[in-house]
Amino acid sequence: MEYAQRGAIDEWIQLFLRNDGKDIALADGLLCKKRSYIGPVVTDITEFGIEEGAPSYLTKENDIAWFFHVVDNMKKAYGDWDFPPLIVS
Repeated sequence: MEYAQRGAIDEWIQLFLRNDGKDIALADGLLCKKRSYIGPVVTDITEFGIEEGAPSYLTKENDIAWFFHVVDNMKKAYGDWDFPPLIVS
């Protein structure tokens, strides 16, 4: 929010990609042409084809349990991480 209020989302993206994001190639690529950033924007994730909960293609109980096991491990590993902006082109 701080970067958005200052109109500096591009700076936030660059700082993230060059540090925690560890993606210098994407950071450099984003600088190749003028870009406009808006946000933060709250939206319904289903507009991007993202489902809430276990994916619908998982039908077996063991597969669904495994999915949530992986999700729980990701929450433990990244729970305190301040997630970067989502870049949509």
